[in-house]
Amino acid sequence: MAHFSKLLSGDSYRLPTFLPRYYGGVILVGVGSFAMHMFLAMRVIKARKDFNFPCPNMYHPSNDEFNCIQRAHQNYLEVLPMFLMGLFVGGLYCPVGATLLGTTYLVGRIFYYKGYTSGVPSNRKKGVIGFVAFMALMAMSAVCGSAHLISSIRVHLHAVFFRFRGPHCCPRLSS
Repeated sequence: MAHFSKLLSGDSYRLPTFLPRYYGGVILVGVGSFAMHMFLAMRVIKARKDFNFPCPNMYHPSNDEFNCIQRAHQNYLEVLPMFLMGLFVGGLYCPVGATLLGTTYLVGRIFYYKGYTSGVPSNRKKGVIGFVAFMALMAMSAVCGSAHLISSIRVHLHAVFFRFRGPHCCPRLSS
């Protein structure tokens, strides 16, 4: 335990300089997405035991309750790569905003799961706040990507138009 506290003391612990301040919150939300995955996976495993429905079968031919539990987990997995991309890229642009949106998304996924598995599948719409947060993360990533691309193009154009003006810049051409 003493080693861990020394690790977090100001002198011995250095953050990578390429990550923005507060990016740790983004990383912790990413870890939270793993916890959400494990929660949903454990629910599917429990449902498989409760309904005596072994792997590798994905969906039960007649048990909608099992199918709703399975579908809630499957839908989470379908969106997870895009969520993580939005979280980690958007977090480079605005780490506090990405942390808040990512947390909101995960809370929305809990509402989605609870609604979907309530016996009325249309109750999954209670998780709409997670969808809104997800779309905001995607927009944040698009802004971050656009800003980076525009900045890169400006640097390139500056180099092309100002670095190579005149014979003193291009010795090959002046001889």
